[in-house]
Amino acid sequence: MTDGGMTLEINALSAGYDKNSPVVVEMNLVVPRNKVVVLAGPNGCGKSTIIKVIARQLKPLSGNATLAGKDIYSMNADEFAKTVAYVPQSIDFSNQLTVEELVRLGRNPHQRWWSWSESAADREATHNALSKAGLEHLAQRPFANLSGGEQKRALIATALAQEPTFILMDEPIAHLDFKHQLGLLSLISELKERSIGVLLVLHDLNMIDRVADEIAFLKPEPGTPSVLFAKGAREDVLTPENIAQIFDVKVEVFPDRSKQGRHFTIESI
Repeated sequence: MTDGGMTLEINALSAGYDKNSPVVVEMNLVVPRNKVVVLAGPNGCGKSTIIKVIARQLKPLSGNATLAGKDIYSMNADEFAKTVAYVPQSIDFSNQLTVEELVRLGRNPHQRWWSWSESAADREATHNALSKAGLEHLAQRPFANLSGGEQKRALIATALAQEPTFILMDEPIAHLDFKHQLGLLSLISELKERSIGVLLVLHDLNMIDRVADEIAFLKPEPGTPSVLFAKGAREDVLTPENIAQIFDVKVEVFPDRSKQGRHFTIESI
């Protein structure tokens, strides 16, 4: 799809695993192309639940998620997968699928069901995805034998091989060492430059400040579902006052000359 004005949206979304106990209610959010939007909030507030709804892993309790104005659950699987890729926190493979074989699965939406061989475009997309994720040297390694960080990078590579318009990432820096965390930030910037919309779940305030264009903060209250507490441009939403109300901690913000931005330090609880 080539529509530069295309958006991925959720509208009045309530979601959870039991219709009588929603995790999050009345959530509204827009993910444009060439923007990085971060979902943030305390553990258990519903960030991953929202991502799963948008990834068509979990049906909403009410409200909807739309792509270019079309309800995502009305789309066929290939149509959706050509446009939206999902990187979960983890995935369990009990077989001996290699990294390269896993990444090739990202090409499935682009292949005709009667075709039993890869096209040149499939091979190029797989190679590029492995390269961008820094996994060329592990291409023939069984996925199940990788470290947690390597597995995370393999899942990201699989999403890249789909060549989507939007990428959803749930805790993408989990298990990554410092080098590959920085590599992921560079990759996200590259995706944005290619007019890809990115929706991330992140916890680290400094990582959020480095990568986000827009932030949606969720806030739970004891015994009630989470609600959208604040959303908007990073500089307007990622403030000590909002952080204190959402996470119940006090932070100090210092200039960070190395990245011409800010550095957040937890001062007290």
